[in-house]
Amino acid sequence: MHRTLSSTTVSSAQNIRDLRDALAFLSTLPGHLSTTSKAVDAHAELAGIYKRIGAGTPVAPPTRIGPAMLFEISG
Repeated sequence: MHRTLSSTTVSSAQNIRDLRDALAFLSTLPGHLSTTSKAVDAHAELAGIYKRIGAGTPVAPPTRIGPAMLFEISG
């Protein structure tokens, strides 16, 4: 399933200069950014999380374009 982006959205995407801009942009698009502050073990759990949301490779087909994931840390 391909989504069509409006000209305003495309224009905003062209103004992305850094990670903060990219995250701000993605947060304006419903379903494109998922955040969590729950602790995740990068070696044991991260691949399983991506597989569950269907975020593309290296997951075996069929896959879908999943949301960008932001893992927030406190401290």
